[in-house]
Amino acid sequence: MSEKITCPICKAEFPMEDAIKQNLEKHKKKIGDEEKEKNKRDLDKFKKEFREEEAEKNKANLKKIQELEEKSKKNDANRKAEIQKALEADRASNKAHYESLRENDINKVREDLSNKHSEEKNKWNLEKNRLNKQIQTLNQTVNQGTTVDQGSGAEISLGDYLKKTFKDKKDKIKEYAKGVPGGDWLHEVIENDRTVCKILYERKNTKNWSNDWKKKLQSDMKDSKSDIGIIFTRATPKDFPKDASWHHEGNIFICKYDFPTLKNLATTQRWAHVLIDKQRGDKKENAISAIEFLDSPIVKNLIMQKINISEKKRKKMKLTLQNLNDAIDLDEQMEDSLEEFFKEIEKIGITAFLDKWRKN
Repeated sequence: MSEKITCPICKAEFPMEDAIKQNLEKHKKKIGDEEKEKNKRDLDKFKKEFREEEAEKNKANLKKIQELEEKSKKNDANRKAEIQKALEADRASNKAHYESLRENDINKVREDLSNKHSEEKNKWNLEKNRLNKQIQTLNQTVNQGTTVDQGSGAEISLGDYLKKTFKDKKDKIKEYAKGVPGGDWLHEVIENDRTVCKILYERKNTKNWSNDWKKKLQSDMKDSKSDIGIIFTRATPKDFPKDASWHHEGNIFICKYDFPTLKNLATTQRWAHVLIDKQRGDKKENAISAIEFLDSPIVKNLIMQKINISEKKRKKMKLTLQNLNDAIDLDEQMEDSLEEFFKEIEKIGITAFLDKWRKN
């Protein structure tokens, strides 16, 4: 029989086994609760320590991350700066290269245009000089320039003019020496290596006509064995035809003081004598004299036509000279315009200039 235990409070009796069992249960429970509490405290402590440790680690990692980010930002900034610097250097290099090419292109365009402009200008100048010489000669013959107005200088100019007129012929044109009786110039017409005729020229540059001139020239023609005499004179006799360029009495011609007119007279005289001489050489009958031939209406009409053509030619040459002078003025204006052209290219650049030119 099991022993019993009495409760001091309620006086109830319990079997000892039950009491021990109950007490053990309570003690076990107490121990279990304490163990749980201790485990809980240990767990909480572990969790706290773990959290703190993780927090420290996270803090360190965060700091490290921040340091890495700062370093990365700094590296990025440095790299960007280096890239920007490289780009600027490249731009500067390209700009310098472009400017060099641009300058070379401008210089080449300028050189090409300048060369072409200079070439054209030289052509203009040569043409101008050529026409100026022609006009100068023409003015001397038309207006009795200074070299044909005074003394022996005029006579030499008369001889030079005759030599120039017949430069393609074998004619002999000689000056009579001063102080020796005779005309100013003797023109010996040569055809087929023989003398066809002789023309004696007497220049008179005075205001009043003298009939003694004809007598003296007739005598000089006899001495020089001349066929034709020409008095080249400013003054003419009273009976000189009003609209005539020359007039003759026998074999003496009175020619107005106009070099183109003298050229026409001398040329027709030479041509007529050569033609008549050829007819005689061929033994043709009824060969007329050169003077009669020149007096015929048909020949006179042809000569007047030639004179009119010469006059028109002189007027046209003067007009040509004026036009040439105008062209030279335009050429100088073009030169100024060319400089403006270069300045515009240098200012805006070749590419922009070409774009502008294409749009226009």
